[in-house]
Parts: sequence; structure tokens; C-alpha cells
Amino acid sequence: MDTLFCLAAATTLLLAKGQSYDDLVRLEKLLFPNYSSTWRPVRNLSHVTNISIQFTIASLVSMDILNEQIVNKVILRLSWYDQFLVWNSSEYGGIETIAPRRGTVWEPMLLVPNAIQQWDMAADATASLSVGSTGLVMILLGGPLKTSFPVDMTKFPFDTQVISISLYPVQYDKNEVVFSVSHDDGIPDSLRSHGEWTIKSSSFEAVIPSGNRCGVELRMIIQRKPIFYILSIILPISLLSFLNMVVFAVPAESGEKLSFSLTTMLSLAVYMSFVSQIMPNKSVPLSFMAVYLASVLCLSALAILATVFVLRLYHKPETETPPFWVTQILCVKKAATGAKVTFREVSATLDVVFGVVFGLCATLAVGTQVYVMQLAE
Repeated sequence: MDTLFCLAAATTLLLAKGQSYDDLVRLEKLLFPNYSSTWRPVRNLSHVTNISIQFTIASLVSMDILNEQIVNKVILRLSWYDQFLVWNSSEYGGIETIAPRRGTVWEPMLLVPNAIQQWDMAADATASLSVGSTGLVMILLGGPLKTSFPVDMTKFPFDTQVISISLYPVQYDKNEVVFSVSHDDGIPDSLRSHGEWTIKSSSFEAVIPSGNRCGVELRMIIQRKPIFYILSIILPISLLSFLNMVVFAVPAESGEKLSFSLTTMLSLAVYMSFVSQIMPNKSVPLSFMAVYLASVLCLSALAILATVFVLRLYHKPETETPPFWVTQILCVKKAATGAKVTFREVSATLDVVFGVVFGLCATLAVGTQVYVMQLAE
């Protein structure tokens, strides 16, 4: 350890050879006596300040679909040339780079239009600022950024969301400040392996909006990983929809026919309330999942009405006989022999008919959902 410490100390002394505190003081007197951090650092105001920008999303902190908000930890690197901060390093002990305090050097004020809590870059205590002898100013900023985005839940849970983050200068138009993109790698590999979302594509480019201000926009398209919602929502609801058919196989004399049907409907209502808690309260665009749930719930309600109708016929007095047209439609074989048809036999035939009808409806609903899933892919 002592050897390593001595080696590091020796390296530091070699790097600092020829540089002293007096050189820094002289350099400060050269650069900052008449310097103003208020105005753009150009000698001719007709010249444009070109700012090179690199915008990186380090991690996705949270994503609130219900409130249409996303929080990202971002890293922002800005660099530009300041014509007033130029010196000959050989005349100042070989000093190539200095690190002045924030606020002493001109910095562009940036605005994020869709930010919910505006990121105050000027108050970022972790920012680092450096100025080179050629006038190159570099600043590194980082921190959480909370923005809003339009949510499209049409194909939930196979939905794709478009996230965009824009940066624009507050005070200057495109004739004064121009942004150029230094790198197009705004999405790191750590974010691409997110547990719930996968990054389909991303782009980072300079844009000029209608306000005549040149800015940059990070745009990424993310797709939900649907396996969790398939197992926890779609599969149970599909199975419950087929239980509407099974209820007609329960014997009427068991006394459990109606309670079975009501339990199925209540289970669907619970799933519907669960889905409504994770989806925004938007009517446009309408989610296919919401339509599917409403359809299955309506089928369950119709199954209850059909069950009540069957039970009502089953418990009619044996002295009563069903109408002739009913026996002709539902009990064709027995009516053809001229034998007496009872309401219990009619109810048993209706169980078969309703079972087939609701089975076909459940198959149609599930098939439609599968078709939508294929379209989403």
C-alpha cells in the first residue's frame, strides 16, 4: 500500500509540474475581470453558438401508467466554445483545463416542456464544469426527471408506448443557439433489460419546433412484456367465461345452479375492478381489454337471467303443461309420439341449448381477444 501511495503521489507531482497557485490567479485575472455570464460568449452577436449535447437515460426509476407519468434518471452532457475563455497554456504553467464555480461561466438555460417537476439544472450540486484553454466548456449534469407522456392502452397488455423528452433553450432562437447531437446512444443496455418493458427503438435528434427554437428530442418506443398479465388476467377471465356454459350442466335439483352463476359473475367483477385500477380513465382510445371484460361480464349477466328462467320452468307445478309451440320447438321427438311433455323436460332441454349458445359466445370472445393479440405482435 505504501508503494502504491508513493507512486500515486509521484504521478501527481509530475502532472502538476510547472503549474502553481500563482498561475491560476494570473489566469483568473486574465479571463474573468470583464467577463459576464449573462450574455452569449461570442464577440460578434450575429454568430451562432453551437452547443453539442449528449442525453442519456441511465435508468427507468418508475412508470405510472394510471397518471401518465414517467421518472427517469438522466445524464446530460453539454459542450460549446466560449470565445472569451481562451488562453495560451504555456504562458500559465501549462494549465490546460480549469474548473470554475457554477454561475461564473455562461450556461444555456434549458426547458423541458413536458416536465411535471421542472429539473433545475442550475441548482444541481453534483454538476461538474470544466473549461479548456481552447475555450471549450463542458458541463455534466445528472438527476431524476419526471415527465408526462400520452398513454395508449388500446392493445393492453400488448401495448406500445411512445416516450419523448425534449430540451429547448429558454432565451434564444435558432439564429442564436443551435443544438447538435454528439451521440445517438440515449438508451443503455441496463435499461433494455428492464423487467416490465423492452425498448423497441430509440432516436435522439435536433429539432426546430413551431416556436423557432432549436432543441433536441429523445424519442423511445417501449413495449410491455405481457406474460404477467396473460397469466394473471387474460387466462383466468377466459376460463371464467367458459364457466358460464358449465353452469347449465349443474342439475337444477342440487340448488347450487344460481349460486354458481352468481359466483362466476362476481369473480369477473373483481377482475374488472383490478384492471380498472391499472388503466387510466380515458375513453379515447378505448382499450380492447376493457371491451373484452365488459362483453364477458354481459355474458355472465345473461347467463344468470337464463339460469333464473330455467329454474322458474323447472319448479312449475306438474299439473301445468307447457304451450304446444314450446314442445314443438324444444321437445320435438317426444311431442311427435304424442306423449305428455313437462316443464322439467323443457328446462332440461333449455339447459342444453343455453350451454351451447354461451359456449359459442365464450369461444367467440376468446377468439377475438387472441386475434387482437396477434395484431399487437
